[in-house]
Amino acid sequence: MTNLRTRGTAIKVAAWALVAIVIGTGSTANAAGRVILLDSGVDFFVVQDCVGCNVGPDGVGAVISLFEIVDLPGSTRVFAVETTILDILVFEEGWTYQVKKDGGIDAAVEVIFESPTCFVKYKSKVEPGRTKVDHGAVRCK
Repeated sequence: MTNLRTRGTAIKVAAWALVAIVIGTGSTANAAGRVILLDSGVDFFVVQDCVGCNVGPDGVGAVISLFEIVDLPGSTRVFAVETTILDILVFEEGWTYQVKKDGGIDAAVEVIFESPTCFVKYKSKVEPGRTKVDHGAVRCK
């Protein structure tokens, strides 16, 4: 007889490995230097995403997010990904940010960074089998 708890954990670990590969966190940073893996475990990882990286190596800021695999008891799905914003960093003087969407279970994160003359929009959504991240490009008026 298969232990359902062990089977569920194995499914989560395999799925999580795929999610990590998709967003480029198999190493400490992806090729573009836009994602830095800060911490990870069996059912979570924490990444720092560069925002507006087209203006320099650090960009105008960063969004630090926690991605956790969560069980969905009573659902036909075995698990989901819960996204939580842990911190938002601003590297350039005169820039501010506003959180438009703050994540949740299989939900998007959207943060707008603004200066008096420019802006950049960061968007990400991680869910089982699909990951989308837009680090944004700085646009000026």
